[in-house]
Amino acid sequence: NDTGPVKTYELLLPLGVLVVAGAARLADGRARGAVVAGVVAAGLVGGSLFWPGRVQDLDRLVARIRLPLEVTEEAVQPPALVFVERMQPSPNWSWVYGRPNPRPDLSDPILYVRNAGPENRRYRAVHPERNAYRLTFAGRVPVIEPLERPAR
Repeated sequence: NDTGPVKTYELLLPLGVLVVAGAARLADGRARGAVVAGVVAAGLVGGSLFWPGRVQDLDRLVARIRLPLEVTEEAVQPPALVFVERMQPSPNWSWVYGRPNPRPDLSDPILYVRNAGPENRRYRAVHPERNAYRLTFAGRVPVIEPLERPAR
């Protein structure tokens, strides 16, 4: 998964077109219909074996990625500044488990910032209007801790 499932799926369509085009050129002779039918049948059989497992795997992946974000969205009072060390518990060290990129003007309702310990005071000074929280994990469960009482 570190190479990225998106890249794999981006390549499937051009690869399929190239395979069909190559099979059509091969079949320019007498067996054109048989070759095209064989390619279509192989594609259907391969797809029926490949896609259900991949779809289930991607559903689980999306659920793991969304869990800390959903817990944060429910627990914080926007505008918020959330300090995190990592967005997933330790077995998931992959490119896909990162903080969402903020908008360039930092106008997101929730800004995710790497927890820098004492340096966090600088971020809080730049964004005094935001409620500050820390995202940690208790095992595999994300936990949101307010750093101060949210303003009402």
